[in-house]
Order: sequence, then structure tokens, then C-alpha cells
Amino acid sequence: MHPTQVYDSLLNLALYAGLAWLYRRKKFDGQVFTAHLIGYALLRSLVELFRDDYKPQDYYGGLERLFLPEPEFRRGTAKPGRGRHEESR
Repeated sequence: MHPTQVYDSLLNLALYAGLAWLYRRKKFDGQVFTAHLIGYALLRSLVELFRDDYKPQDYYGGLERLFLPEPEFRRGTAKPGRGRHEESR
């Protein structure tokens, strides 16, 4: 088990320090905001790799299955009332 909340806090503090440094040297409007969006996305993805609360079957091609549509919906063969939650019962 990894203390991902601590990792997230420390990495966000480092991101803040980097953004404060960049603010003093910015070249155009929106540069710091853009750096924040890219930096936060990368740091959050890095921290998510250390979480242990996902099972291997929750991943699909490197992405979490929770955020992908079910194959039945993609083919148009879904039946009402037969979701993933009912299959596990």
C-alpha cells in the first residue's frame, strides 16, 4: 500500500513551486495556466499508478473500465436491466 494522498500533496507542492518560478519568467498570457493543466494531469496520472484499490479486470487497454462504454452498447445489442452491477449478483 502506498500513501498516495501524501504523494499527491507533495507533488502538488512541487507543481506550485514550479508554477511560481514560471510566473516570474512567463512569456505570454496563459502560459502558467497551460503549464498547470498539463502538469496536474501528468502528476495525477503518475499518482494513480500507485493506487492499489483497482482490480486488474477494471482496466481495459490501460484505461479504467469504469469510464468506457460496455461492448453491448457499442454494438447496439444491450438489453435493458442487464448492467454490469446485476451480473455480479
